[in-house]
Amino acid sequence: MKKLVVAIVGSVLVSQGAFAQGQSMSMQLEKPAIKGFYVGADYMNLTDIKVKATAFGGAYFRATGTNESKSEGGTHVGMAGVRLGYIHPSPTKFAIGGGVRLIESFNRSEWGDSKVQIVMPEANLIYSFTEKVNTYGGINYAKFTGSSAANEFKPQLGLQAGLGMKFTRAISANAGYTMMGETIEDDRVKMEFVISGFNTNVNYSF
Repeated sequence: MKKLVVAIVGSVLVSQGAFAQGQSMSMQLEKPAIKGFYVGADYMNLTDIKVKATAFGGAYFRATGTNESKSEGGTHVGMAGVRLGYIHPSPTKFAIGGGVRLIESFNRSEWGDSKVQIVMPEANLIYSFTEKVNTYGGINYAKFTGSSAANEFKPQLGLQAGLGMKFTRAISANAGYTMMGETIEDDRVKMEFVISGFNTNVNYSF
């Protein structure tokens, strides 16, 4: 009887040890794909622009006969620069990150007489499918400068989302879509812009 009790207790301890090991492995797999400070190279190709114009103060739009007009079309502004930020470590599959992009157009902008620069703070919620693959989504606040038209833009909240891949402990890459909100307003009309396009970046975490 004593041997039977010892055998049962030993079996329970072994099973508890295996369960604890499994739980430990599970928690390890739930760590975010990337964490800590990062610096990276960023590329963005702005391909779409939507405009909503609202007239006031007695002005009107001849084309529509109303005080509001909407349009959308294509643009093409290739931009590149750097991104800096921090992703807060988390024991779960979710993490929170924030940073800033500093990018400039390759050539003179279609919107003005010189190159365009963008300073864009951003914040993201990140979900890690595995230790290698994650998805993210968040908000941004893009300040345009450079050309005469871009200098008139007043930043509004924008959105971004995409997928990320971790290649090594320190090297990762993202691919996604970014939408930036801007307005131009005077005493006659308010123009609201949504400027968007695809972006990619490669990052080094430390």
